[in-house]
Amino acid sequence: MYHLRPICLVVLLTATPGALAQDAAPSEGAGPLQEGTRQLLRDLMEELEPGLRALQRRLGDLSAYYPPEVLPNGDILIRRRTEPSDVRPDAPEPAPDAAPDSDGDSIEL
Repeated sequence: MYHLRPICLVVLLTATPGALAQDAAPSEGAGPLQEGTRQLLRDLMEELEPGLRALQRRLGDLSAYYPPEVLPNGDILIRRRTEPSDVRPDAPEPAPDAAPDSDGDSIEL
């Protein structure tokens, strides 16, 4: 998400002089060209919206993760900020009907 900030800043700064220079009368072709561009972007957003929504649902809340870390060996770690409540522990729980061994030294093979 942080890499989008510089791009947005550049777009805003380059668009500002154009907005200030609009005091002059627009040329005849600017109106239809502007409307065509606007319609093209609307159509593009309508086409991409379902895919973007699915991606958003699949990724979930990205603020729950720290930024990725690249280790010296090339591995990439993405650490979770907090443990979710629905995560199961690594070791399975013993079955409730299983009785513990009475003799702690014996192993059944």
